[in-house]
Amino acid sequence: MRRFYDRGLTTAISEAKSEDITSREASDLELLYYCKIIEGLNVGFGGRYQTELTRSFAIDAPSTRYYLLFAIRYFFPSPIDEFPGLYVFLGGNYGYGSSSTKSAAAVASGVAQIFPGVSGGVEYYFQSGFALNAEAGVEAISIREQFPNGETQGTNQVNSRMGLGISAYF
Repeated sequence: MRRFYDRGLTTAISEAKSEDITSREASDLELLYYCKIIEGLNVGFGGRYQTELTRSFAIDAPSTRYYLLFAIRYFFPSPIDEFPGLYVFLGGNYGYGSSSTKSAAAVASGVAQIFPGVSGGVEYYFQSGFALNAEAGVEAISIREQFPNGETQGTNQVNSRMGLGISAYF
């Protein structure tokens, strides 16, 4: 289980000027199950719940997204003899799911896709079967939503993200 904080780097919204958006922040909760493929290489499947607030001069638009995730991680051999349980990793992820955004007048809903998502971090095994991890990364998200009147809106964004988590190994 991991908890992330995301900060928007760039945003492009159809029918809107990017300079009108003053900030974009999100909070994520992820739950992934990883399988070891070969030594150092893990593949994971799971989900993400994300809440986001986009602020502009005119309105604040909260969004909620649910993703199914596919992730891959490569763990390098332990680099420091004094910390035998410390591992550095690089990873990537792909996600697909649903999105819902509230504006002043209506709620738009549709689909969202994460691709590519890249990250790096450290994982420290502190007890048999448990590890703490810290991770940072960047991901691109494409969102296509439709309002009740039939108007569609496309959003492309790039997020930086930082997170902490705990891993349980069975």
